[in-house]
Parts: sequence; structure tokens; C-alpha cells
Amino acid sequence: MNHNFCNESMDSSVDPGFSHEVPQIDPNLEFMYASATANDMHADPALQHHLPAGHDVFMHDAPSQVSYYNNFEGMVTPDSIAPQLEHQHQAPIVDNSETFGTDADADGEDDDTEAVYPEHNYQAPVVDNENTVGTDADAEGEDDDLEVLKSSEHWKTLLNFDIPDHTQTHLNNTPQLQALYDTYLDNYHPQSQTNTFTRMQYAKAFIFALLTHYYPASQGYTIAPTSLGPVAANGMSFILAAPDNSDIYTEPPPYKPKAPKKSKSKSKKKRTPTQAELQAERKRVEREAKAYRIIHDVTWLSTLNYDTIPPENLAAFVVYRKTQVTDTATAKPSSKVAYEYQPYTYSAIMIPRWDTLPTYSTTNSLHRSDLLVDAMCRGGNIKDGYAVLLYGPLLELYNFDAGAECVYREDGDGGDERFQDMEPKMEVVETGEGKLAFDVRETGLGAVHEAFSVVGEREARYRGV
Repeated sequence: MNHNFCNESMDSSVDPGFSHEVPQIDPNLEFMYASATANDMHADPALQHHLPAGHDVFMHDAPSQVSYYNNFEGMVTPDSIAPQLEHQHQAPIVDNSETFGTDADADGEDDDTEAVYPEHNYQAPVVDNENTVGTDADAEGEDDDLEVLKSSEHWKTLLNFDIPDHTQTHLNNTPQLQALYDTYLDNYHPQSQTNTFTRMQYAKAFIFALLTHYYPASQGYTIAPTSLGPVAANGMSFILAAPDNSDIYTEPPPYKPKAPKKSKSKSKKKRTPTQAELQAERKRVEREAKAYRIIHDVTWLSTLNYDTIPPENLAAFVVYRKTQVTDTATAKPSSKVAYEYQPYTYSAIMIPRWDTLPTYSTTNSLHRSDLLVDAMCRGGNIKDGYAVLLYGPLLELYNFDAGAECVYREDGDGGDERFQDMEPKMEVVETGEGKLAFDVRETGLGAVHEAFSVVGEREARYRGV
């Protein structure tokens, strides 16, 4: 995948002393993967720049892709936070006046509007301070509070304040959001002992608050946790750079076939070998050359070290936008007005285990932004849009291009002459002042506001439209 992305400043050395994790490789796949790696690794120069790779190729028992968008029950699916909107082209239909509080006049607008409501109307999570974790609850409620603290839904209790939208106040003028931002960054100080679970809870709360601020319900948006699809179902692994460059794949030296063993019996008069003997000798040399290359590739694979990010350290939110439904069948204005939710953008969270971000090998063929590709392309059916990634203390905004539709070109005899397909592409958003990818420890909420202001007015285009 061609990302054309290189940001050297985001790399740093790995802290000494940590133990690398090497994922288990399916023995039925390692030979095929090794050969494919050798043949295709350097086909694209863009793959030489800071592009981490996953190890999903080894996950032979992963669920089918369709299952992640048909009643998926996975990593983050809270029932209480938003309507259960599935990844479908025809999203739930809701009424404009009732759901989002628009001022419908009393002269009959309600009569002219017909819609189907989601099961739960969206509201930003507001937690009663008297019942949040850590208060002096009675004996019957303390156990429940402790369970919330330990659960993956604890991030909701961190949002015990009303989140104003960007039309009401500037991001810097929200003390509660500023405090949430500061607390999240405190978890990434060198002396911090915060575990990845706690970091994930603050990351979810921070991203949800940001999305709610810039995509408010009053403007027809709703936000819900979502699945990242099969890409992240089993976590992701990135090859780490090695000090001796042993992580960089090199072609094996030319194979030199061994000469046939000489017979110890008394030498006889040489004769011309038959065609069958020549064919057998050629096959022997081919087998030895293939085995020689496989041994070289597997040896290289076995020496690699990986930075593994488990599924529980990955999460995502989807921003739905309410749009008016057009009756294409009649093409006539209707007195009935209906609306539907449509995926507008996605935001993913990836929590690394290190305070100092590791340096990834240029051998990697995937980038961390690939975490969003399946959700944007298959889940949201988006052709051209943007997405957000929070990678530890790094906030990155990406342009997304789904590429051209698959085209089959047939020759005159009806056979397939050519297959044309362009892979989806993720590239960091660039402005006149630079790329919208920065370490939030070195900036403030002002930089975050400027980044969202750049992409906030962009329209998303959808495939097949």
C-alpha cells in the first residue's frame, strides 16, 4: 500500500531492556509469506519510509470480514452511549425535529415530517457526581462502582460534564476538557507508571469529547463506538528496527548447485546422459535452489523482533451525519421529509506500551494508519474523506482515498485480458504550515483546534454515488 508518508521525527529509539514479543507463525503459511516478502518487499520505494506492518497474515483462524459489520459484538459496543447503528448503506432513519431539538413551528411541520427513530436517542454521557467511582457510596453500591472502575466502560465516568460545541465556545475555554487533556498527557511522562488499560480509558474519553465538540448533535451528528474490522481483530505487530540492520531483508547469494556424487566403483567409459537423466538432474537443482531460498527467508523471519499491540489496546469511534433521504424512484418533491444516518468519519485509538515510541523497520509494508482503512472503505463506504488516529501521545489526521473501482477488461474472446484495481491510500493531511501530525505533549489544545478546523468543513464522498 502506497502511503507516501515519512515522518522521521516520530521515531525514537526503543528503551533498552524490554523484552520483544515474536508472534507465533502458522507453519503452513511461513514459507509462502517468506517468498512473497522476498519478491515484493522493495517493489515500491514508499515502503522504505516508516511503514509498520501487521501480522494478520498469520491469523488463519480469523473470523470472516462480513461478520464485523453484521451484528458485531467485539471490542467496544456499549449499549447505553448511542443508538446501535450498524455499518450499512441504508442507515437508521430519524426525524429532524424530535431527535436533535430543532424548532419546528406549531403550524404543521410535525405533521409533514415522518421518520423512523433509533432504539435509543443519543445523548452525551453525563454521570452523576454522587454516583461516580471513588465517592462515598453506601455498602450496596461500592461493589458496583469497583466493577465500573475495572471495566472497559470506565471512560464514560470521566465525561461527567456537559461538552459544549465549537459554535458555543473555543476548545481552550472548556476547563473540564482541558483537565482531561492534561491528565491524559500526564500518563505519558517518563516517570509515569500508568498501565495501558488506564491510558485507553482516558484516550477514549478525550477523543469522544473532541468529536462531540466538533461534531455536535445540534448540527446533525451522532458519535458511537465501532469496530475496526478484521484488520485489528487479533491486534497488530510491527517489525522493530535492529541496530545491525538485520531487520532489512537482503537477497540470498546466488545458489551454487552441488555436483553429483561420484561413484566409487571402477570408472567406466563415459556415456552421453539420456533425456530422462538430464530432466531429473534439472529438477534436483531446482529443488535444492528452492530449499536454499526458503531456509534463507525463514532464518531471516526467525531473527525479527516485533512491537505487538493487542486488540484491547485498539479502539475506534464513528461519526454519523444525518442527511436527507432523496426519493430517487419518483424524483418528485414529497411532503414527507425523512433523514438517515451516514458514516462521515472515523477516529481510531492505538495505545503503545512504551513511553518512548519505538523505531520501526523500513521492511514493514503497512503503516499504523492502515488500522482505519477497512472501517473507512468497507464500513463507511467512503470513497474520499479523512480520519483521525490517536497513537499514544501522537495525534494524526489522514486523507483517505479508496481508489478506483475494480474494473475487468475482457478481450474479444470473452476472456479476462486485464484486471485493474487501485488500493486504498492513507496520507497525512498537509497544509501550508506543515503536516497535521504532531505530539500533543509538545503542543496545546490550540494546535488540536487548528487541525480540526482544517478538516471540519470537508465533505465526504461515497463509493457508488
